[in-house]
Amino acid sequence: MAVRSSWSPMSDPNPVLCGFRTPEPGRPGVVAPEAVPPALNQEGARMLIPAPVHISGHRGCLLVRDGDRIQAPPGLADQVDAFIADLAADGGPALVKEGSGRAAITVHIGAPMDVARAVPAAVGIDPTGRTATDARYALRVAPDGIAIRAADPAGVSHAFATLRQLVAGAPIDAEGCREVAGVRIVDGPRLAWRAFLLDVARCYYTLDEIFAIVDVIALYKLNVLQLHLADNEAWRIEMPGYAALTAGGEPFYSRAEMERLRDYCAARGITLLLEIDLPGHCIALLRAYPEWGRIEERQGRFVGQVDPGSPELWVFVEAVLRELSDIAGSPHVGLCCDEAFRMDPAVYSSFVRRVSHVARARGVSLVLAQEATRAVLEPGSIVELWIDFVGPGGDLEKLERLAAAGEPLPHDMPPATLPFYRVAAGDVQRAVAQGCRVVLAPTRVAYLDTPYADVSLDADQEGRRGALGLPVYSARSVQEFYEWEPETIIPGLDGASVAGVKAAMWADTVSDAATMRLLSVTRIPGFAERAWSPRESGAWEDFAPRLGAQSRIWDRRALGYFRAATVPWAL
Repeated sequence: MAVRSSWSPMSDPNPVLCGFRTPEPGRPGVVAPEAVPPALNQEGARMLIPAPVHISGHRGCLLVRDGDRIQAPPGLADQVDAFIADLAADGGPALVKEGSGRAAITVHIGAPMDVARAVPAAVGIDPTGRTATDARYALRVAPDGIAIRAADPAGVSHAFATLRQLVAGAPIDAEGCREVAGVRIVDGPRLAWRAFLLDVARCYYTLDEIFAIVDVIALYKLNVLQLHLADNEAWRIEMPGYAALTAGGEPFYSRAEMERLRDYCAARGITLLLEIDLPGHCIALLRAYPEWGRIEERQGRFVGQVDPGSPELWVFVEAVLRELSDIAGSPHVGLCCDEAFRMDPAVYSSFVRRVSHVARARGVSLVLAQEATRAVLEPGSIVELWIDFVGPGGDLEKLERLAAAGEPLPHDMPPATLPFYRVAAGDVQRAVAQGCRVVLAPTRVAYLDTPYADVSLDADQEGRRGALGLPVYSARSVQEFYEWEPETIIPGLDGASVAGVKAAMWADTVSDAATMRLLSVTRIPGFAERAWSPRESGAWEDFAPRLGAQSRIWDRRALGYFRAATVPWAL
């Protein structure tokens, strides 16, 4: 099982494990280490996703009850408040951070060198923009309490996520207390950048609906919420001085709402990344300011592109990059630059070069789609590789065969767009040659709007399964979304170029939050484990029961997840 490890505190030559001294033989009230049965941790650890780097059993259990107190440094008040709220929403006990009750949970901030020795530092780019956020942590559950140690608040947030799962999986005694099994965990992420994209341009979600999915991604230790705010369908964020963007009657978010979201995410160890799309996918922008480009209609579809020669456009671009970075409190802003259909390649390249220069001059780091590699990018530029369907047997071949036979393409996709994707075959080599840092978002394992191949145990879900997801993509199973490897998923990509990963919840076929959750919640944990846990961790046979155990929390939160028949869901 992925939760097993050959390493344990009993075999480690260092007697101190993450600040907690290993039990010593002969000491009063303490069991000798050789008497600690490793199986004691299995019930509590069975549901843990992502699988921890190191986990071992600890004698006994801790009863956690309403009114128990968390003792933590004052600087962690927001994280503690978020944990208390999330644990209660999961169906767990109502904890407090003040009062005279016992301190059942104690949090220490420090620099535990033994954790650094046991868990390698994360690979990739820190999404906060800091040079070194240490997200590693240690957690011990013992009869005398729960202790957490981390070098950074990010590690505390991840420890809280682990503890949420341990408590949710614990049995309840006759007095309503949670019997949390003794366990020792030393853990940390494999990849530093672990993103979840939510498309709010095509489907508007209320803040509460976004908060609900943030709680899910926090539970599985994803650490970037990438909010796709603007596309052809709508522009969803107010911009000072550009009121026409949000004057068309579509719902949108105020700056104050985005700041609330930023703070909600930060309290759970998540960085907010705000994203728009240029120079294509910009019809909503051009309807507000038609002098900045043109909108064309071909084959019943509208395509928009901005005019890089418009001086007013560049005043706006500079303002929006500054505003989005300032709201998110992050140097990173998403600009996409994807699918600029019918735009002259030379004009497209000049746009990418100029917008990259404007961003660098303002201290903004752009996150771009892989198409941007067809321009000249600075070394270290962040690009997302998503077009993985151009090879033999890929979805592009299927679409080309349909087009050649004169058959309509799924989702009314125009056949004229197909040659555009063939060019993508060289994007990986261009990214490597230019020294780009790559965020992996391959469609076949990262696009959560892919149709389900699994049968659902829920009759209503099964009845609508054929209409779920974007039919351009081949249906895939939950198992396929788990069984992939970041280092090898993109042929020709050097592992040293990988900055992180991104799961994308696009909304081309989504009209409400319930459908979004149905497509995403069941798939998020497997994607998150691949980003967090060691490469050798886990096989489907081990993962499926752990995934099934997540339904305890999901049912309590009424998330409406997809009940794939291939998963042994907890009753």
